[in-house]
Amino acid sequence: LTIGREAFTRCDNLCKIVLPESLITLGEYAFYGCKSLIEIFIPSKVISINQAVFEGCSNLKKVYSAGEKMEMSLDARSQETVAAIKIGDRAFAECKSLASVPFSENIEYIGNYAFINCVQLNISTIPDCVKQIGRQAFHGCALDEVEIGSGLESIGDNAFDSNVELKTNSSKT
Repeated sequence: LTIGREAFTRCDNLCKIVLPESLITLGEYAFYGCKSLIEIFIPSKVISINQAVFEGCSNLKKVYSAGEKMEMSLDARSQETVAAIKIGDRAFAECKSLASVPFSENIEYIGNYAFINCVQLNISTIPDCVKQIGRQAFHGCALDEVEIGSGLESIGDNAFDSNVELKTNSSKT
């Protein structure tokens, strides 16, 4: 099952959503500009979060699955993980309330501008399984220290640009 392109774009009063367990893919711009969206439950079978799915959801604080395999939350203490293997271009762009994204050992691709201007986002580790980080993926976030996994093959231009507190960018060996 796929949620299609722009399926819920600019649904101004949408604040919470529970998606069906059979969902595999979130289409481009599926929830684009849903400014009232605060939390969304995504099934653990989702493998692709495509381009700009949550772009402009400025109040989005919590994204997690009913199966508890995925967790992206303001609560930095959460240890749950993202099940998806691909986070598409601009998938969470401008989600200004999102503060934490603990990635699983499945994620391989973080798209161009995936988390651009997520001004509260602070991650500490990019797992070994990530092969590619796109252009400006974490531009304008609140990163202060990032450990990059050993599987990384490419980092796009300005991937970590404008993280004014970023002091350490280390790599696992």
